[in-house]
Amino acid sequence: MARGFQPLDVLLGRILKEPRMAAASGRVARLREGWAAVVGAPIAAHSEASHLQGKALVVHVYDAGWLTELNFRRGELLQKIHAWADEAWPAEVRLVLHPLEATPLPTPEALPPPPTPARQRAAEAAAAEVEDDALREAIARALAVQRSEADGPDL
Repeated sequence: MARGFQPLDVLLGRILKEPRMAAASGRVARLREGWAAVVGAPIAAHSEASHLQGKALVVHVYDAGWLTELNFRRGELLQKIHAWADEAWPAEVRLVLHPLEATPLPTPEALPPPPTPARQRAAEAAAAEVEDDALREAIARALAVQRSEADGPDL
């Protein structure tokens, strides 16, 4: 069977002609709805039943750590699904890493405004007694930006 693009009417015609396919599709939909009740809230928080692939139920798992965990617990998952379905359906569980959409990174805090010339001079004067040039410059830069403009130019 070709696995490319197929018009919706062709797919619907195939489903309606094959009652087992329609029944399996309905069963997967019901399993999806009750996923948390079937497998438990902790597992459901990190996975979801997706679709049938042959006789295997494909389960999307949202991160690699849970994928590893569920691979170890694959037999337990299958038993829970069989108990829910009241029969040995599906034949197997196929776990697939399917990360959720990346959450946007938080916007960085705005940098403080550069120090005013008066604040820079005051910071340099406060650090003037430090003998090491690199250390004196670093201290002066830190002092210049440590306070907001509202604090005034004096250190």
